[in-house]
Amino acid sequence: MYLITGGLGGLGLLFAKEILQQATNGRIILTGRSALTNEKQEVLSTLATHGTSVEYFQVDISDHAQVSGLIPSIVGKHGQLNGIFHCAGIISDNFILKKTPEEFIKVLLPKVKGTYNLDMACRNIDLDFMVLFSSDSALGSIGQADYAAANGFMDEFAAYRNRLAAQGKQKGHTISINWPLWQHGGMSIDPAILEIKQNTTGIQPMPTQTGLRAFYLCLGHNVDQVLVTIGHSSTLPDQLPFNQTIEYTADKKEAQIPEKTISAQIERFEPDSRHLLEKRKNSLRSNSLNCSSFRLIR
Repeated sequence: MYLITGGLGGLGLLFAKEILQQATNGRIILTGRSALTNEKQEVLSTLATHGTSVEYFQVDISDHAQVSGLIPSIVGKHGQLNGIFHCAGIISDNFILKKTPEEFIKVLLPKVKGTYNLDMACRNIDLDFMVLFSSDSALGSIGQADYAAANGFMDEFAAYRNRLAAQGKQKGHTISINWPLWQHGGMSIDPAILEIKQNTTGIQPMPTQTGLRAFYLCLGHNVDQVLVTIGHSSTLPDQLPFNQTIEYTADKKEAQIPEKTISAQIERFEPDSRHLLEKRKNSLRSNSLNCSSFRLIR
């Protein structure tokens, strides 16, 4: 049983489809701020296949009362909650000097207060993992000071929550993944800003299958935070504030990810999550991502 916040957004639906395709008898709860329209209901009806189930709840993830009621209701009905994909987020591009406090706070709420609310509601839940969908904008992006701050909070919170877990005060591994722009799904971006970003950093929008493989690779490592980038190796930034890089290139260079490392990480999880990862184990050590350069930097 998995919970996906921002579940009807591009990445939420993308990961919902992936889970249902990979997990036997997969069960998913999607949440979003808006009511379920007929159009959205049609989208949901295409997700579930034989043996799987998808439910949608209208929940404002930044509302403590709504979240604290949602989590126990999921566990009460389904008996468990294995993992959380916190995909909810809002962008409102503009220079910070032109933004009102209300506009700034609106962008912060789903990622800052939403993350906190999920953590508090899961204090007694035996999670396998909580994945925080952060962004490479945490390193800075034009017109996104508020969004960068919100994602930076997620990055630090993952480390904080893992310290709590190490002390026995919280359950489940937490990882914050700083995603780039995806080709399909994810936040939309002004074409002019995208062009500037590509020209100055070399970072390109991520193909769906590359992103999914990156996700499993991230989940297969016991780390707090991972930055995933894709682009031209000649122009990708070389001086980033991280201490380890795993790189795949077009010549299909073998990544040094031992089998025992992958298996050890999979064994941390309960059966449902282990099955999900076992089916994708080859992706964790895949050496053919069909892109010019692919980096996970932690």
